[in-house]
Amino acid sequence: DFNPDFVLTSGKHNMKYFSKFFKKNKLFEIGSNRFVNNFDKNYNKKIENKKKNILILPEGTFEETKILFDLSSKLANQFRDKNFILRTHPQINMRSFLKKYFIFERYKNLSNLIISKRSFDQDLNRATFVIYRGSTGIITAILKGLIPLYYKQINEELNLDPVFDLKKYKFITSSLNDFKNIFYSKNNMKNEYYTAKLFCSNYFTPQKSLKTQRIFKLIMNYNKIST
Repeated sequence: DFNPDFVLTSGKHNMKYFSKFFKKNKLFEIGSNRFVNNFDKNYNKKIENKKKNILILPEGTFEETKILFDLSSKLANQFRDKNFILRTHPQINMRSFLKKYFIFERYKNLSNLIISKRSFDQDLNRATFVIYRGSTGIITAILKGLIPLYYKQINEELNLDPVFDLKKYKFITSSLNDFKNIFYSKNNMKNEYYTAKLFCSNYFTPQKSLKTQRIFKLIMNYNKIST
């Protein structure tokens, strides 16, 4: 009774996934304004010193932001030769967040822990790794050539990873030792990157007004016939 009458997807990837459960006339690929096509074409030409910068991408909730902020504090203490760039979700009111958790004191003495004031694109261009959990910003980050590190909490029951079925190029981390092995690895991931780029290129597709209008007309006509 709770199954939807129709499912609108943001791209080809989710369209394929939901086709396992719904008939074709119930599924519509509506696209997303999150679509990007300016992905990194020069993966091998990344500047070496960018390996010092790790971008942190929390979701738009206080709880998830605190999880990754706490993790960043531990990482910044452990890896003093790395810079950890905290980028909060636009929905997060930092003043309310800091007032609720009162955690700024533990960060102010860490010069390698940076709360970003730059644009998303600027942060992507200055980092090599990206740590995330449920943020779909990871799609854009991968297309820009960043290496994704999904932080899985101990005893975590629900996987929040938007790219959970991406099997190559991505790392799953749970401990400081996991991060150490990844940060200082010299493995060339060029081939894995092209697989990930193809995966993410199909995650969001362009959203076009005429296509959207046509889809909603089909849905409205279907409802008229049904009633």
